[in-house]
Amino acid sequence: MVAPNQQEAERLLNRALITRSNFVEAVGRIRQMGAESVILSLGSRGAMGASQGQLLEVIPPRVDVVCPIGAGDALVAAFAWSMAQGDDFADALRWAVAAGTASATRPGVTFASLDETREIYQRVEVRIIS
Repeated sequence: MVAPNQQEAERLLNRALITRSNFVEAVGRIRQMGAESVILSLGSRGAMGASQGQLLEVIPPRVDVVCPIGAGDALVAAFAWSMAQGDDFADALRWAVAAGTASATRPGVTFASLDETREIYQRVEVRIIS
């Protein structure tokens, strides 16, 4: 599994990623490079993820961002935690976006609690692209 953010994916692919179709294409190209699963972190826009023939868009609720530093780390940690719990890819991606979003609402480089993440999780939307 690889989880680049938008800027990292742009450097990897040597192109700007601006539109939703750019994000979809980027996830596909990164998978073609050999990653079994890809999560493209898009900050306040959530994430796109692909694994085992599924392509998903995960949309967080609007929140007041205080400090986004570390939100990507929270996203990856929550994804790993959820998968270790036996959740499927879609639910793990939902937890990942919830954790990243919840952590961005905290001051400084601090991570959200499970209760804070759970509250955001309830409002995260998962859309199947293919």
